[in-house]
Amino acid sequence: MEGAKLYSFKSVCGDLGNVCHNTKNRVIEKMCVCEKKQVEKLAKYLKCLMTIEKLCEYLCTCCCEMENITSSGLSELKNRCKTIHNCCKDLQKSLKPEDFKYINCNTIMKSCDKINNVKKSKSK
Repeated sequence: MEGAKLYSFKSVCGDLGNVCHNTKNRVIEKMCVCEKKQVEKLAKYLKCLMTIEKLCEYLCTCCCEMENITSSGLSELKNRCKTIHNCCKDLQKSLKPEDFKYINCNTIMKSCDKINNVKKSKSK
């Protein structure tokens, strides 16, 4: 991906990375007060948040410095979004609605949906 598409991608990816960053402490807080079976699910979610945060940081740097995003980089982000989406669905079944909202799962899923709508550039 190159050119004008980078601007919109960088914005969406940056927003996703920021939400992931800002959600980590909320998840850790919930891990301290919930049941053991929920801790495992929250731990998986936390790992996904940290991975996506750093991946978005890297991809946003590529937007600025390299002025392109490789199809493999975009594909990796989409795969990570799929994983965190599944984590959120799993958490939704086991958490109270107010706790589910508190850990920003809906916001994360909406941001990932935006990432999934980004089209890969065709190889030349």
